[in-house]
Amino acid sequence: MSTKVLVTAVSVIAGFSFLIAFAVQESFLENQSYSYDGTKKAAILDQLHDDIANENFQVKATQYLQDAGYDVDLFTTQQLTVDFYKKLPKMNYEFIVVRSHAIGSDGPDYFEKEPVSIFTGEKYADDRYIQEQLFGQLGKGAPYMSSQVDVSVDLSELSENASGTVESSWSLVDTTNPYFLVGSKYVDDLMEGKFPNSVIVLGGCSTLSNPSLAKSLVNRGASSVVGWDRLIGSIKNDDVVLAFLENVLVNDMNADDAVQSVNEKYHLDSASTPTFVYYGKSI
Repeated sequence: MSTKVLVTAVSVIAGFSFLIAFAVQESFLENQSYSYDGTKKAAILDQLHDDIANENFQVKATQYLQDAGYDVDLFTTQQLTVDFYKKLPKMNYEFIVVRSHAIGSDGPDYFEKEPVSIFTGEKYADDRYIQEQLFGQLGKGAPYMSSQVDVSVDLSELSENASGTVESSWSLVDTTNPYFLVGSKYVDDLMEGKFPNSVIVLGGCSTLSNPSLAKSLVNRGASSVVGWDRLIGSIKNDDVVLAFLENVLVNDMNADDAVQSVNEKYHLDSASTPTFVYYGKSI
């Protein structure tokens, strides 16, 4: 081999090695907060904490996760900002439990009508995140008051029509109290980093009424996403999510089997009831 050819070969090898090193470095920087000490991390995101508090849910969910070997961080309403969700994948939580208001739609035109979005804890303002709003990466939404009906003793104090009968809880929307919403486009365009093969529980109305948000979260690195196919009250949501966590973390079920188990336990597998739904990488 001539000196010229040898020098060229060495240069190619050196260049290739540099590209590998650069790729590894870029991957490391993208997930630079990852814990390499073997500690498993989990997070509970309780957006409902300020309005529909359930301390028992927080305690039991934390206990299940800790017993399974996770270090657990709890984030409540005001901590769950737009920026928090942007950085969530880089926080390297392997198990994420979301308790939140959400909106969604089914049917063939759901992407055009109303893809699934979950509420942040950040109150809406039309002069904030202007570019993100214009590009459709952030939404605006007001919560259904159905969860408050669940915990109310005297429903007549909430709303009555002219005949004196109580209106359907699903029609009560607090339009005076909007929040910023994040959905699939936010996950695709603005989230930073990758989830470390995380299991994500979306405890909120219609979070899996269509696969838009779940698909984006899986593309962002989640291994599986579970949630509801339609509107659900906070009491039933909390009970079912805790049962799911017990199945996965205590009874060592996989997420798909755990979902089927809670649907059977709470009789959620009929056409007339909300159903807990699984979405995973294989779907």
